Amino acid sequence: MIPQQELRVGNWIKEDESGQLFKIAIGADIDSHTTGFSPVAITPDLLEKCGFTFHNYFKIWQKNKQVLKQGPDMELDPDFWVLDFSHQRIGVELKSLHQLQNLYFSLKEKELQISE
Repeated sequence: MIPQQELRVGNWIKEDESGQLFKIAIGADIDSHTTGFSPVAITPDLLEKCGFTFHNYFKIWQKNKQVLKQGPDMELDPDFWVLDFSHQRIGVELKSLHQLQNLYFSLKEKELQISE
């Protein structure tokens, strides 16, 4: 079960019974999909679909800005903790896709694009 206040339009969640992913399209979906649905766990494959790249040298996941040479949009360590500019944890551990989507939107004021 996902707390209703964690969800917003555009979040991806997983139906418990079928295991299929579902994207919340309208606000009414939030009310009707809080039970029988679970968070989508973050995995390396999922991060790659979100535009992150793993850098072996620094051992971090990095999502670069669309304009080159502008620095990264977001960095995560191998355990999916959010990092600051000096690669230190800031105390935010991401466990699910909807958390990543919400944090990215809060910080960047744009939707996280996910290739399917």
